[in-house]
Amino acid sequence: MKTRLLVIISLILLTAGIAVAGSTMAWFGDEQVVPSSVGMTLGTVEVDVIDFHSNLTKENDAAYSWDLDEHSEVQFSWSIENAGSKRVFVRARLWEEYEYYPADGDSTWGAEPDLYEDDGQKQHKYVFPDARWQTYFAYEVGEEKTAVMVEGAQHDRRGEAQVQPNGEELEVTISLDDDWLMTEAYLDVASDVEGFPFRGNSSIPPPGQMEWKAEDMLVDEHTFTISKPGEDEVVIAVKATVVGESETAGSPVSEWDAASDCSGDWRQGEDDWWYYCPPGGVEPDSEITLGLQGLADEELDSGTYEVKLEVEGLQASDEAVADEWPGAPCSSD
Repeated sequence: MKTRLLVIISLILLTAGIAVAGSTMAWFGDEQVVPSSVGMTLGTVEVDVIDFHSNLTKENDAAYSWDLDEHSEVQFSWSIENAGSKRVFVRARLWEEYEYYPADGDSTWGAEPDLYEDDGQKQHKYVFPDARWQTYFAYEVGEEKTAVMVEGAQHDRRGEAQVQPNGEELEVTISLDDDWLMTEAYLDVASDVEGFPFRGNSSIPPPGQMEWKAEDMLVDEHTFTISKPGEDEVVIAVKATVVGESETAGSPVSEWDAASDCSGDWRQGEDDWWYYCPPGGVEPDSEITLGLQGLADEELDSGTYEVKLEVEGLQASDEAVADEWPGAPCSSD
């Protein structure tokens, strides 16, 4: 199965500013004005993230798709504006969370809805010949039917497969119960069980040989739309690979480096912040670019990767750096 990450981008987690004059210091954000000290107006320190670009496939304004089988390198670029009235130094850092599902999911198959008898005993009805538990179900063409998606010899329920006629077509919708997602789904329809695409000594149809398939996804529902069979009665095989509880980690990227589109000399500090401190600072109304690139870790599973950027602006002076960003790899010289 392919490995795919849905990358969620938050353009701004936090923007803040620090203005310094002698022993007077104030934190503020947005468009607040620092109070004046005796005989001195501090002005404003404000930084904004105004744009974002990436080499990933854009899904919408806040989400990107990262197909790790196509390329392992990711590039992010943020445009940052000095929106205040004072020259500033800028620093930024990433907040990352990677939520993933183990690659080896569990197989579920569509089973007859009366699989469970009144006394609670589970039947092995319409199990494939010589199979341990894998099931299919009968369908009367033109009618609505809801099968049960089951897993394992105990036929544990994982969801439903609904068959709905729609004119000359059939819609077969797999809907999973809460806390379950599917990574792939397969469908085949035959006049009888012997019509399924068995291969060699296999006791169940190999998924790759089933007529309809949907792969490389992470969803709780999927619909197949197929032509209505010509027979009055058929049998249907529906298979879905499902995953349950997710796990989380910090970052799927092994190491970040400055990209070629970085403005000037961004430097990474030992505190994981990226610092931009050009001589004299960044002029008011000026834009700079923070570009980062990195390689994905070798062993990753499909999931969601959330990226947030925290940005701070600091009045451009060595005194301010020493007081507020001790150890920062920058100076105004």
